[in-house]
Amino acid sequence: MAADTLVTYTTAPAAEINFDVNSGARQIYNGVMTRNITVNFRASSTASLSSILDNKMVEVSLFLRNDSKTRWYANFIKVDGQFHYPDWLNASAPKSGTSSRVIEYRLRFYKIGAQIFSFGQTILYGVDPTVKRV
Repeated sequence: MAADTLVTYTTAPAAEINFDVNSGARQIYNGVMTRNITVNFRASSTASLSSILDNKMVEVSLFLRNDSKTRWYANFIKVDGQFHYPDWLNASAPKSGTSSRVIEYRLRFYKIGAQIFSFGQTILYGVDPTVKRV
């Protein structure tokens, strides 16, 4: 099995970012977040996600590091520039981020006819700063 390419950014994400799936299905932003963000998933700057989904499923992961006390997060998802509403695990869309931890947004996109569907989940990594260690 081939390893996925991990695209790493040393900066914090802008207010809206384009997640180009053809560049790498795993992307991480290591800069300290300063705002909530919108993520637009697409194949590339010249191709739509819809154009590569015929009879395929695409799984992507976006990792966001939040080292501040404010709970920033990806509050809007777009696909090919249009707002998109994934079916979230446990029917619970993300409502806030986490302070001083890494959050992964894992989404699976697939297409039936002309309609794109997706399943999403969030996964938290790191030590919970509110838990006292002995």
